Amino acid sequence: MSPPTTKKSLSDLVQGILRPSDRDASPRPVEHPEPRKMHVDTPPTNAVSNTTQSAIDHYFEATGGEERDRAFLKLTAVHSPTMDVFLRAMVDEDLDPVMQLAAAIELLKRGHTEIGEILQRYADDESDPAMAADAFIALLSNLPKESALQKVIQTWTDEKRGVDVRCELMETAAALWGAELLALARAQLLHTQPNAIVPDMIEQLILLHAEHDRVAGLAWAKEAQALFHGNRRLIRALEEGMDALID
Repeated sequence: MSPPTTKKSLSDLVQGILRPSDRDASPRPVEHPEPRKMHVDTPPTNAVSNTTQSAIDHYFEATGGEERDRAFLKLTAVHSPTMDVFLRAMVDEDLDPVMQLAAAIELLKRGHTEIGEILQRYADDESDPAMAADAFIALLSNLPKESALQKVIQTWTDEKRGVDVRCELMETAAALWGAELLALARAQLLHTQPNAIVPDMIEQLILLHAEHDRVAGLAWAKEAQALFHGNRRLIRALEEGMDALID
C-alpha cells in the first residue's frame, strides 16, 4: 500500500464540510485523476450525525496501511450526504492513490455513476496492475453477469494490453466468478491463434483451475497439448502447469 495519507489539505477541506465557514470548501482538482465535480448538497452543520463525525475522525487518526483500511470500512458503513461529500473529497485530495480509488469505487456503489469517468482512467493506467483490475471490475458492476464475463475474457485476450494487467484482471475476476469464468477462458484459448497466446496466460489458467476446477482444467490441458503441438513455449507452459492439477 502507498505511504500514509498526509492529512493537511483533506482535513482542512473536511472541516469546511462539517463546520462551514465563509471560505470556499470545494475540492481542489488534482492532475491524476482529473475529477469531474459531483453535485452533492452539503448538509447543514446540525445534520452531521455523531456516527458520521466519528467515522471521519477515526480515518484521520489512523496510522499505517491496515489501520487505515479498517478506518475506511467504517466510512463505508455510514450512508449520508455528508459521507458522500467526504468520499468525493478523498477522491480529489487524499494523497494515497489506493484510498482515492477505494473512495471512487464506494461512490459508484452508492449510485454516483458520474465517478465512472475517473474509474475508467484507473482501469486504463497499467502502471499499477492491481489498481487497474479493481477499477475495471468496479466498472463491470452495473452490467449483466454474462456481459461482464465476456468483457473480462475480451480484455484478458487483448494483445494491446500488458500481460501483467491482463493476468491481474483474470485473477481478480476469477475470485468473483470462479469456474463459470474459467469455462469461457478455456473455450476462448482453444479458438485463439497460438501466436497470440503468451505462456503467462496458460500458466495462470491452469493455476486458477487448480483452485476452482481441477477436473475441467486437466481435461482442457490435455486437449490444448494436442492443439498447441509444435509450439514449444506453450507446450512447456502446459507441462509445467499440469503438475499443479495432478498434485
